[in-house]
Amino acid sequence: MIPYFAIVLLALATGTYGSIVDKLHHGNLNAALRTRDTPQAQETVPSQQNESNLTCGTGPPDQEFKDLLRNMAERERGQPQKRSETTDATNNTIVVDTHVHIVTNEGRTVQQQREARIPGLMGEINENFASVGFRFDLQSVNVTVNRSWSRGRGGQHRLRKGNYSALNIYIVDGLDILNNGAAGISSIPRRLPLNARSFVGDGTTIRASRISTSYTATHEIGHWLGLLHTYEGGCAEDGRDPGGDFVFDTPAHIEQGFSIDACADGTADTCPLLPGLDPVKNFMNFVKDGCANEFTFGQGLRMKNLWKETREPHRVAPADASSSSSSSSSSSSSTTSNNM
Repeated sequence: MIPYFAIVLLALATGTYGSIVDKLHHGNLNAALRTRDTPQAQETVPSQQNESNLTCGTGPPDQEFKDLLRNMAERERGQPQKRSETTDATNNTIVVDTHVHIVTNEGRTVQQQREARIPGLMGEINENFASVGFRFDLQSVNVTVNRSWSRGRGGQHRLRKGNYSALNIYIVDGLDILNNGAAGISSIPRRLPLNARSFVGDGTTIRASRISTSYTATHEIGHWLGLLHTYEGGCAEDGRDPGGDFVFDTPAHIEQGFSIDACADGTADTCPLLPGLDPVKNFMNFVKDGCANEFTFGQGLRMKNLWKETREPHRVAPADASSSSSSSSSSSSSTTSNNM
């Protein structure tokens, strides 16, 4: 065991006294020792620089979900096909209770920086979803210090709040999936019994370096509400829906990663034999940060229909997915330490 005074001397010598003492206060000796190699000047929300190759960890749909989407696409053909045909009932805004969990192995300085970003992030997310009738009502912000969970390796069973209709966003230091190349990952909506408690893993997980803009969060929440990537299936036709995302107004296209500058290029057409140009500004495509700015009407219709069928029924259910249920007032904040 390294004596406490030796650690303090090390901290003074390396200029990391504040962060090391903070970690010791939380009982995290290993994290305190690692801090000597982490200059305080770097303890900020990381920039987007050198992260252009990060991708989405949410994979293709399984057959059960594809069948649900195919059935829903058929039903939607009898619904309004453009905004001018909608009714007041169609336009009603759905309000989603939202809980944000900052899960980290960093010190209090980084925790505070990430906490300070949450109100702005939620405001931008709400702007992005306003045109399709969703608003996310922030109920709580919770900080948890845990080395394993901060890499996206579990923790939801202890942290998740609310029932199946509540969105839980986990902001983590990194994601140990896709060779550490994922910017975020999300669950998709399912038909679950009202008394189900099998949804503890439900939610969206986002790498902390991706919260300086709202693109990744918006993209992953789109998955949480049931949208697929717009390039799903490429140019292959799936029934009467080209492209395979089962949304009638998202043209089929081939994934091009971040190679297209969506801010400037609106002429890409990777499926020239099928109608429409590539949706290069769509939130469910892969585009550069700051360039995506839209959902289509059909995507909004799909999210609302899936919400009503999969998540809305659980609003009346009292069950909390977490093993230790706790109530929280609007925008409350708490900090816990679960070092592993």
